[in-house]
Amino acid sequence: MELKDNKNETLYRNIRIDNICWDDEFNRPSPSAFKDKNGLSVEKLANRKENEIIKNLKVRFHRDKKKAIVKISVKKCLDIKLYPIDKPTKKNKYHAEIHNGPNDDKLIDDDKCLDLSKSVILVNIFK
Repeated sequence: MELKDNKNETLYRNIRIDNICWDDEFNRPSPSAFKDKNGLSVEKLANRKENEIIKNLKVRFHRDKKKAIVKISVKKCLDIKLYPIDKPTKKNKYHAEIHNGPNDDKLIDDDKCLDLSKSVILVNIFK
């Protein structure tokens, strides 16, 4: 099943809390946190408990002393006109990416990054 067909799936992302990726005024990620020319890496919930995702992301991104974990549904991504795709790796079968569009259009447009920054739900902050 493609991610677009599983609208109830939840996607998680680790965000560095710094002056580029975090908006202190609104206490949320800035649009810059969602810019990646290689596709925006996320991790699928995939019938696991949210605490397991938090633990995995905390361990994988242990060098980021200040970080936040955010989540968004596949349905919300599709509403923003983003394209979440399954992209498992050898190290992480739950890996996925969010792209700007189909046909390998990976870098998310600025307006969609803004929508994404306003739409994600803050799960946890580590400072």
